[in-house]
Amino acid sequence: MSMRRATWASIRAHLPRLVAVSIAIILAVAFMSATLILNSSSKATLRESLGQQYANADLVITDTSDSSLEYSGDEQPADYADQVSAVAGVNSVYTARTGYFTTSIRQGEYFALTAIAPEPFRTLELAEGTIPTSTTEAIVTAETARQYEVSLGDQVTVQGVSAADVTDSSLGALADGDGSDEPSLSLTMTIVGVADASRDPNSSGTAGFVVTDGALDALDPDGFSTYSGVTQVAVDAGADLGEVTDAISALLPGWLVAETPDQVVTDQLASLTGGTDVLTVVLLVFVGIALLVCGLVIANTFAVLVSQRTRELALLRCLGASRSQVYRSVLAEAAIVALAASGLGVLLAVGLMSGLVLAASASGTAAGDLAVLSISPSAVVWPILVGIAVTVVAAIGPARQATRVAPLQAMRPAESVTVETTGGKARLGVGIALTVIGLGMLVVSSVVPAVLAPDGIGGAAVGTFLLAFVGALVCVVGVIMLAVFYVPAAIRLVGRVVARLFGVTGKLATLNSVRNGKRTAATATALLIGVGLVVTILSAGQVARATLFGAVDEGAPIDVSVSAGSDSAGFTEAEIDQASGIDGVTAVVQASYAPISVVGVSMVTADESISGAIGVSPDDLAQVYRGDAEGLQDGVALVADADENASIELESDAGTTQEFSAQPGGVSGYVILTADDLAELGSTQSGPMLLLRLDDGLSSSQVLDIQAELAELFPSSSLSGSAVMRAMFGQIIDTLLLIVTGLLAVAVVIALIGVSNTLSLSVIERTRENAMLRAIGLTRGQLRGMLAVEALLISGIAAVLGTLLGITCGVLGAVAIFNAMGGIVVDVPWLWLLVVIGVSLGAGLVASIGPARRAARLSPIEGLATT
Repeated sequence: MSMRRATWASIRAHLPRLVAVSIAIILAVAFMSATLILNSSSKATLRESLGQQYANADLVITDTSDSSLEYSGDEQPADYADQVSAVAGVNSVYTARTGYFTTSIRQGEYFALTAIAPEPFRTLELAEGTIPTSTTEAIVTAETARQYEVSLGDQVTVQGVSAADVTDSSLGALADGDGSDEPSLSLTMTIVGVADASRDPNSSGTAGFVVTDGALDALDPDGFSTYSGVTQVAVDAGADLGEVTDAISALLPGWLVAETPDQVVTDQLASLTGGTDVLTVVLLVFVGIALLVCGLVIANTFAVLVSQRTRELALLRCLGASRSQVYRSVLAEAAIVALAASGLGVLLAVGLMSGLVLAASASGTAAGDLAVLSISPSAVVWPILVGIAVTVVAAIGPARQATRVAPLQAMRPAESVTVETTGGKARLGVGIALTVIGLGMLVVSSVVPAVLAPDGIGGAAVGTFLLAFVGALVCVVGVIMLAVFYVPAAIRLVGRVVARLFGVTGKLATLNSVRNGKRTAATATALLIGVGLVVTILSAGQVARATLFGAVDEGAPIDVSVSAGSDSAGFTEAEIDQASGIDGVTAVVQASYAPISVVGVSMVTADESISGAIGVSPDDLAQVYRGDAEGLQDGVALVADADENASIELESDAGTTQEFSAQPGGVSGYVILTADDLAELGSTQSGPMLLLRLDDGLSSSQVLDIQAELAELFPSSSLSGSAVMRAMFGQIIDTLLLIVTGLLAVAVVIALIGVSNTLSLSVIERTRENAMLRAIGLTRGQLRGMLAVEALLISGIAAVLGTLLGITCGVLGAVAIFNAMGGIVVDVPWLWLLVVIGVSLGAGLVASIGPARRAARLSPIEGLATT
């Protein structure tokens, strides 16, 4: 039998054992392929959508300068339209025009008004209605109609801008204003059409209207608020496009360029992506993590397979197979499995992305209308090649192991790596050294940021992050190398407790878990890496959240403030009760404000923005203040950046001055005093104020809804506060954590497949042993329990160790980044960490179900008959 036939026979014989490793390859390759398909699809989507506005043009004249034009008085592309029109072969020229004006919608909302393109350049499509034909007609964009509840037949008044009096009644309802030298203009328009959502991301979602050129001229006769965009050119049928392009380029200045629509779209695409595929690069980092974990699972699986086939391999050696033939046979087997699994992975990615695009298209949203599926050759070829390469590289170790011993020696089990062996001592020494060096780099990066970049905080943050990142990588490598020593030791330690809890089942599970320490360590390491990365992100995110919230609370510790005018009679009890009853409002207290000026400071940074003081009782302030309000008392002012024993002298608008002891605190632009102290300053322009505290964990949309209710309740008052900023920080961090954790979940799933695979192979390896246990009284339930406990031991130890590693890297890494900014707040998400450990244990238990069923299904007689 040739080695080729032997390889195929081995694959067919051990196909069930290769299923789990194939699933790991499929997931990793599908992840990579989906990432590359996402990249090519996003480019295709942008290419098609960016080119929509130029769809009917032959040439486009655009500005090539890096900075935008100053359109007031400077040259514009439209200035060259007449010269371009005179070029031989040019059929027509059109320059887009847009103006920004206030309207009657929501008492002065600002909108973009765009002049409708003439034929043949018009690409606008109507969902309903007609094209405007007069200055008093307009089309509303789909986004504006939805967001501002504007529909056909509605009338909108637009406020124009002019430096001269215009009285042409044919232009609509024009108001002469108050008779000043520069009267304001207004134009009342009727909505006659609703435009479909644009595919162009530059205009999609823009709130505005489409009007006639005459309407823009009427609203802005002096061109004060209107600017010109790109110029589009249509050439005569049969004209040579290259010659026309050269002729137009010859008359244009250097800052203008004539290109085909395809060239313009290519330039815009490069501008939008910054010349690099940032999203793709980020996703490929997570693909690399998944492939690393996949490689560990593959290596472990093939090591077990080779170990189980020692007799088979020895027989091949006895029959004349050389070491190189056995070596190539194992690698060929790995390559064949990888090719098949990688192909399935690419098919899975294509199916998944196709389904997502179809679902998006069926959703009826603007994003769905934009979606375009594009499968580039690289999204198919590279994932398959990488899948094969990772699998073959991972199988090199087991393949070398298969050829390392003579045929007769192969009948004996391989020696495990221990501290007593030469390889074990070297591994232990290098692993300890790398771990210590990595931890040292993490610690240094977190406590000495100024040494790394003394020239600025930005440089310090970059320097410390790089040092922390490299330190974390070195530490992880050391941890992986040491896993073969501490994982079995940890299982033995925990196994003592497990043996007491579960009796014989727990003891057998512990012994089986450490029987092959190298295999168990490799299995646990794969899960340890996945869990460690998830916990690193969660821990770093929690530190970032706490630090950013601390910074917001220090600079703007009041969620919402409502200020009435100085001539206001104040807020009634009924109004305060209504404000307190708004969903999401925790507390409402009364205060007052007055204009003040700082006339003297000591031991405190003078904030030039301080222009007022808030007066409130200490007890009331404690209900709404997110900072430390304990220092407020008579004679004390809460001031930002105040040092110990600092003082500040304030003067009211009435001329009264008073010196206060300064304590850290205050609100942006204000110092905080007691109500009695503010009254003693005797301001003549003081006014009433409400201070509100909102519930923690509100989203920015919920905060905006609360502010909208407050604005409706107090229409003559002004609102301010830090609640929106706080909510946005929380949402951004939560969204990033969700995305990153979801991406890392792929690696965790692959690692759990490795747990199931290890248990499955262990069941096969221990078939006779399990049958013997069954023969002497072990029940099927106890056998399933033994495998379940074994899975829990492996996944539990990996989850706990991964959590410890993740906390260390995450917290120290976040401290390294934020320490240069000051005000670092260390906070650990203990609840989420418990959830991660719990999910890992549950997933490990689920991973044991299949192997346990197969083990319990085999009768003792059949098992004992197995060779």
